[in-house]
Amino acid sequence: MTPVRPTRPMSSFWAMHRYWIPPIFMESNVWHLFDSAVYGTQGIVEGKTDSNNQIKYYKEAKKFEDLNDGANIFLKTHHALELTQIIPKDSVDYVFTDPPYGGAVQYFELSTLWASWLKLDLNYKDEVTINKQQTKDFDYYHKMLTAAFKQVYDVLKRGKYMTVTFHSTDIKVWTSIIKAVVLAGFDLEKIVYQPPARPSAKGLLQPYGSAVGDYYIRFKKPEADRKLTEGQVSEERYERVVVEAAKRILAERGEPTIYQFILNGIIVELKREGALLSGKKNPDEVMKEHLKDEFTLINVKDEKGKSVGKKWWLKNVKSISHLESVPLAERVETAVVDVLHNKVKVSFDNILQEIFIKFPNALTPDTQDVREILKEYADTTPDGKWVLKPIVKIRESEHSKMIYLLGVLGQKAGFDVWIGIREQGEMYNKVKLSSLINNKRLNFRFIPVTNLDRVKQIDVIWLDEGRIQYEFEVENTTAITDAIVRGSNIPHNNIKRVIVIPKEREKLLYRKLEEPILKESLVMDNWNFVFYNDLEKFYNNNNCKKEISTEIFDKIFRMPKNDAEHTQNSLNIYL
Repeated sequence: MTPVRPTRPMSSFWAMHRYWIPPIFMESNVWHLFDSAVYGTQGIVEGKTDSNNQIKYYKEAKKFEDLNDGANIFLKTHHALELTQIIPKDSVDYVFTDPPYGGAVQYFELSTLWASWLKLDLNYKDEVTINKQQTKDFDYYHKMLTAAFKQVYDVLKRGKYMTVTFHSTDIKVWTSIIKAVVLAGFDLEKIVYQPPARPSAKGLLQPYGSAVGDYYIRFKKPEADRKLTEGQVSEERYERVVVEAAKRILAERGEPTIYQFILNGIIVELKREGALLSGKKNPDEVMKEHLKDEFTLINVKDEKGKSVGKKWWLKNVKSISHLESVPLAERVETAVVDVLHNKVKVSFDNILQEIFIKFPNALTPDTQDVREILKEYADTTPDGKWVLKPIVKIRESEHSKMIYLLGVLGQKAGFDVWIGIREQGEMYNKVKLSSLINNKRLNFRFIPVTNLDRVKQIDVIWLDEGRIQYEFEVENTTAITDAIVRGSNIPHNNIKRVIVIPKEREKLLYRKLEEPILKESLVMDNWNFVFYNDLEKFYNNNNCKKEISTEIFDKIFRMPKNDAEHTQNSLNIYL
């Protein structure tokens, strides 16, 4: 008897982590289920076929010592608190473990039916869990968990690693597992967050008390033992470390961030500062107490404009001297595109590996975000790998073309034209772009000397008697923040600032522009957008003219839209 899945009426699913009689249910044909369990996609036959392909040689060890005598697999069901009875100390090279998540899943109780069928006795008193009926509270769970990890610590070789993976929506359980491992003597080295296969925006964007998804945490057994206790650091210092770590993480990411990623970095910082075991409050509780003075919560909206949750951000951005100017999302986007450039064909796992190495702990990006970037810039191959879209390479080759068009149009509009230093050596249509600089004695007026070098890196500038009237940045991707930062070196509000970008980037760009921080910067500095095809069309329609009007040119400026059906107005009405 199983609950009905609304979207798949003839299938079942695990809706509860306990015995439960659903209000709507169906009876499943036992033979169909048996057939699926044996021959299905995830059935026994498929599993055995895969394992046989992976394991070419198999000899089971009867005892651990047999592994030194030709055996290569040792399977044993044994109490986690008694590992050293069957495994010698300092003998294991690597440990991967998935501990129980508090009382979220009552494994023994849920196994009652199967255990009875198989005539097995379940020793409930040995289970590490939280269960009110068994008088096992959180303190019991934490104590047993610590003891179990101490056993793992004893059997692992010095200098070797253990990976702990778990999923829990309870931050208290999350912290307990981390503390248990550290109390056992391990050093915490790295945290990787893996969102659920079907992430819930509502779940991911809860600012307090939840840690949706899976975590993979790497620990190392140090070369020398260190004694740790629960009360080493004061509560006041613990809270100070949490606040400062959260501020640093947000500054390093350079963008509003969901709590899960902040938590990753806070845990590492608490461990580094020796304060991990001292806090009575969870990190989110500490951050919540500082909402008025240190942090703020930013509303996150879906594509329909409906609020779906909140992200954490800094209350006073200007007070943070080490704020990363380029948001993490853009750095990840650039890194993904670089991987696609460097490798002809690459798997999703290999991309994630490179990204996770480059952006560890609190900088680890959401895998769903990485997948969205891939969909934007790459195509999938028949074998499931990713290759750079041909249009991306075409757009990159058009960078010089767009600069050329802007240079010619600037001259026709009666301006002095400046071409960015990096672009001056490029060629388009057999014309060196530096030749478009029509005033060799060009003088930038009202630009501070300290800003001048960065201003000269801007792709195209139109000037009138030394005063900058227009600045243009030509981009192939939606990583536009660096361009905005360069443009901010021109301290005049009446300048028209324009980003030229491919039309196919519109939807992704729109989602980025919904971020309050970026949107505020764009509005404050009077930024506009022009799409490649609009600029080229305007150029083709006006190239034969000796002069062009900036009023007509300005009409091709527009802000990106989310819905592709909101097509841009034809330029013909302006020409």
